[in-house]
Amino acid sequence: MPPSEPESAPAPLNVNFRTDPPRTPFPSLSTLGEAESSFQDALRRNDIVGSNGQLQEDVRFVGADGRTIDKGTDLAAHRFGSFAFSEVSALRREVQVFGSVGVTLVTLHLVGSARGAPLDAVLAYTRTWSRQGRSWIIVAAHGSAAPRGCGVEAHRPLCLGCLCPGGCPATRASMRPPPWAAHRGSLAPSSCRSPPGSAAGRLL
Repeated sequence: MPPSEPESAPAPLNVNFRTDPPRTPFPSLSTLGEAESSFQDALRRNDIVGSNGQLQEDVRFVGADGRTIDKGTDLAAHRFGSFAFSEVSALRREVQVFGSVGVTLVTLHLVGSARGAPLDAVLAYTRTWSRQGRSWIIVAAHGSAAPRGCGVEAHRPLCLGCLCPGGCPATRASMRPPPWAAHRGSLAPSSCRSPPGSAAGRLL
């Protein structure tokens, strides 16, 4: 019997193992909505200082009068009780996501006090957020008076001039000051002069 041929060794398998890098969760509408809800909850608890982690260090807030304040100034106003809210109701809300950038458009009915004076205001806010890691962080915000049809029909259209000391001549005779006129200067047009140290734009 002829000797058998030696068996050849099997050819090595040419297999390449590739490990995909971990994927970062896509910034979804739901998580941005949760971030906005969390910020509104902080307003209801009068704990904006506690929401410090949701604010970019270099964040800027712009009021309806065009004035810009920084994070430290805004937090100080809340820390020392310049503003206290007994009611924060969301009347309108829209959430948009553009890659790692998010925008929330909300209209809030705020009831409470501003610098010791009664406050009953309907304000529209635009907040710009940035996705950083697993969190949404506010990088810019703007607030202004809500237009007619905002959801609280008891409120008259805002006369910005009525928030200036003495009111603006063009509107003084035709409109009475709104119930939150004590918050002078915060929503005044640039043509009006509000007192130094006014709470301009700090309801953001």
